[in-house]
Amino acid sequence: MTLSRYTSKDLDKIFDAVSTYSVGYDDLFNRMLSYGQVAPQYPPYNVVKESDTKWRVEMALAGWSREEIEISTETNVLCVKSKSEKDSEDEFIHRGVAKRAFSRSFNISDDVEVGDVTYKDGLLAIRLTKIVPEKQKKKVYEIGG
Repeated sequence: MTLSRYTSKDLDKIFDAVSTYSVGYDDLFNRMLSYGQVAPQYPPYNVVKESDTKWRVEMALAGWSREEIEISTETNVLCVKSKSEKDSEDEFIHRGVAKRAFSRSFNISDDVEVGDVTYKDGLLAIRLTKIVPEKQKKKVYEIGG
């Protein structure tokens, strides 16, 4: 018997399989299925897997200062948004660098915590860590004689 490893790309298959045998998870499933339906294109971002328990969300925010960005969590949602939109008095012949109000949210599980948040050269980086309780970590036992 082979064990399949699912990824976030397989959510529809997972939900179909689990919904047959679960009760009370409707809110969780609906939140996850509807989340990506209307995905904004701005600002661009990466989600980088550093290990099985660590990730990094990177967001390109050229032209924004630290003071203009708000990062928050509430009810298992990590939200990155602009505090205000700057109205430039300049007259642009071509405006290729976007500078508009934004809000980007990510669902995070109960056992994931936000760690370091850095902002350097227009790249916001948010470190996320899955907290594994001691009783769930792998333990190796000596065999007594």
